[in-house]
Amino acid sequence: MPTLKNKHFLLQPPIITSLATSSSTTISEDLSSETLLHTLIVTDTQPTTCKLLSTGVPFVIKPISGSTNYGIFLSTGASLDYEAQNAYVLDLSCTDNYDDTAGIYTVNLIQNEPPSINGLPRATDIQEDVIVETTLYTFSVTDPENTVVTCSVTSITPTANIFFMKPSTNFNEFDIILQSNPSLRYDLIRTYRIDIQCNDGRRSDSSVFFMNILRNKPPVFLNLQNITSVSSIATYIGQIVFDVDNTDPENDQVEFSMFCVPTANCPFEIYHSGEIVLKRSIEGEFIPAYDLYVYVTDGKSTTGPRSLTVHVLGKWNRNKI
Repeated sequence: MPTLKNKHFLLQPPIITSLATSSSTTISEDLSSETLLHTLIVTDTQPTTCKLLSTGVPFVIKPISGSTNYGIFLSTGASLDYEAQNAYVLDLSCTDNYDDTAGIYTVNLIQNEPPSINGLPRATDIQEDVIVETTLYTFSVTDPENTVVTCSVTSITPTANIFFMKPSTNFNEFDIILQSNPSLRYDLIRTYRIDIQCNDGRRSDSSVFFMNILRNKPPVFLNLQNITSVSSIATYIGQIVFDVDNTDPENDQVEFSMFCVPTANCPFEIYHSGEIVLKRSIEGEFIPAYDLYVYVTDGKSTTGPRSLTVHVLGKWNRNKI
């Protein structure tokens, strides 16, 4: 019959039963918070403690809160990188102060997949005379881990400070914006290249967007050249002599200007709306006709001059045009 003196020869070492059925796990390299990876189930007649033998690894073995078991945990603030190390083989030991039992637990990493930009490359056209802030294009980004993605403009060719990007209304969607008053000039630059990068905090995807500038088309006169007449009798200042009609391909706001021959004491002026009116009385006018040379501009292009001949009818030439 054994005595107390040789009792320790009859004790059995701890048995880590949980490693027999589960000796590995797989986690994302994005994981960084403290996470219980495995519960160590140990069979022994004596109290046991477990510890991690591997050093310099982002893991720890410690008692599980509210339990007598020990657990293998990912350490708080762990920084995992699949490309640097895609698996960890952890050496561990459980002891009852008489015997030790070693074990191995393997943690495999799943690589973070990069986000994917949808809808790029792409190009859009814009009129050179645009002045308002304009959303050029909205694109989306798909991230396999459904991570919030950030996107930015990495370069603009030729260099310009007229574009920016901001999140759109939907998740992981972004608007490419042309700022207001960009001062585009077709004759100087006809295409801008915008390089874009989107990042999920670990990996990124890049693409490109092109903005093509369309030349502003000049306004067109619809009723000049022309001839008209005005009576020198019973006229008044502001009387409309002729209404210049025009069209602008981009529907830009236009303004008119003119000069008159002979120029001295010309009785006509043109409003920005295109109406040619009397600016003084022509009662008793002895100049039989004026040639008016009219211009129209949309702020980028100017058309003209186009002529309008105005015959002044008086008692001496009432029937002559």
